[in-house]
Amino acid sequence: MPYSTSFGLSNRASPTMVSWKTAAARSGAKAALRLRHDLDIPRDAAVDPFEVAERMKVQVRYMALSSMEGMYARRPGPLVMLSTLRPRGRRHFTLGHELGHHHFDHGTQVDEYVDGTTDDGSEEERLANAFSRNLLMAPRAVRAALSGMNIDPDTLTPHEAYRLSSFFGVAYAALINHLCWSMRLITKYQLKDLLRVQPGTVKLELTDQKCNGVVEVVDERWVHRPLDLRVDDLAIVPATASVVGNVLEALRPVRDGLLVRAAAPGIGQVTTSSWAVFARVEPHEFVGIAKYRHLEPEDED
Repeated sequence: MPYSTSFGLSNRASPTMVSWKTAAARSGAKAALRLRHDLDIPRDAAVDPFEVAERMKVQVRYMALSSMEGMYARRPGPLVMLSTLRPRGRRHFTLGHELGHHHFDHGTQVDEYVDGTTDDGSEEERLANAFSRNLLMAPRAVRAALSGMNIDPDTLTPHEAYRLSSFFGVAYAALINHLCWSMRLITKYQLKDLLRVQPGTVKLELTDQKCNGVVEVVDERWVHRPLDLRVDDLAIVPATASVVGNVLEALRPVRDGLLVRAAAPGIGQVTTSSWAVFARVEPHEFVGIAKYRHLEPEDED
């Protein structure tokens, strides 16, 4: 099929015919989808935003920033600073947001709050939000995941929404807001019902234990990005899987597979007879250059 510059988005309405807010959202979405194409990211793939940053030649640093989500500086740089204190989904969305600022050649930006669920602010902020949403949750990739997981948006459950958010590496609320407002796959009434359920409740039901960190739900569709965890995060992997290396610890069978814990920084693997994924574990609240976050600590003499 020939490559289309429309990326599945309508070109019938020009920016002069719609509000600047809608125009910004469309411009941000098209830019992200074009970048995915230029980087040869499969249209149905979940992406690792840190790999995207590296390929865009943008350095990413984790900082202990309590008062902001992240910051973009074009000079000296380009450089993105992320708060290591935020949850995984917020870190990923913020990185996509700051890469949007870079793509659109914005100047230095300081973002106090970026969670992927709201679209308030200036045109630059709306552009960056739309860019991040469509970089991380491209419409074709979302539809492919729904089909592959046999999920019907009309009857979407909190467990299914959580599983989708895990697959794309975004927050639960960001995923269902995207399904509602950007893709129009669920209604605002479904959105309201799904938001009543806290992710912590879903994690408790998945693992039979209270979890303060991430619980990733991993299956053999997880092929386009590594399994990234922090020490003490949990993952549910296929029941027949084995863990390779000492960074993951197999705990016990649960309803949806085998529960494993991120035990130590470093790189390992999760494998079955027909599939494998790299597992990268970073220290809790890592500070430093992001591409070094998975290095195993040096032994002390």
